[in-house]
Amino acid sequence: MGATRTRVGRVVRRPGVLGYLGALVVLGGGAALGTRAGAGVGLLAAVALGGLVLAFVALLLPRLSGSAMALVGIGGLILLANAGDGRGVFVWPGAVGLGATLATEVLWRRQEARRPPGADTARLRTFHDEAGELVERADPPAAETGRLVERLDGRSRTGVSVLRPPARLDVGGDARGPLLVALCEDTTVKRPVWSVVASEAAHPPDAEVSVRVAGIDAFLPTRSTTTLGPALAALEAFLLTGRPAEGVPWRADTEAEDLRAVFDNLG
Repeated sequence: MGATRTRVGRVVRRPGVLGYLGALVVLGGGAALGTRAGAGVGLLAAVALGGLVLAFVALLLPRLSGSAMALVGIGGLILLANAGDGRGVFVWPGAVGLGATLATEVLWRRQEARRPPGADTARLRTFHDEAGELVERADPPAAETGRLVERLDGRSRTGVSVLRPPARLDVGGDARGPLLVALCEDTTVKRPVWSVVASEAAHPPDAEVSVRVAGIDAFLPTRSTTTLGPALAALEAFLLTGRPAEGVPWRADTEAEDLRAVFDNLG
């Protein structure tokens, strides 16, 4: 089976106080400019409400949010600039920004509600080849986990595992060369289903590459290995959601199941 792309939804970051503050400052500044230009309060309020609602709804639209937001933002500016005296245009950018910020908050809350049970009890395992030692720690910072993946050298540091029960992500190999990334969304079931990040380039079916994964030297199908960029993208999404990253090519087949065995030293 070839590589397949799995869409699991966008990884959403919470907007935070600065996001709200920035939108409100732009909206307030636009209202002040509109008032100085002679726009009535009713007009400014109506335009602001319309921009807020349209941006809020557009960003919640599945798959179409990017183009929908562009239509709302740019299209709205053009229409307002050419409608009537055009003075309502001043509050449009701030209203759209505030609507988008509110929608992002909703998307983030939905994402958090869908996180797997026990997602806040993450554990990090690293394999030290020279000592043949497995080290585990609880609740690792996301930045530290990313740095550990970046430091995989294919010799003395060859394996990192993130456990976010019931899900798990394993990364092994060389950050400057081939990496093997395996993910299971539920390791507690009788027959766990594993996926691996596939190569983004085309390779002959019999092409292999030598990779040292968690202390085990193996020849792996080149099509089932990846590089640092997709590996970090998979890690970032997994740390936030416990699920496969969107936009990363995953393969879920018998080959992926068999490849998971090279991570045995990670437990």
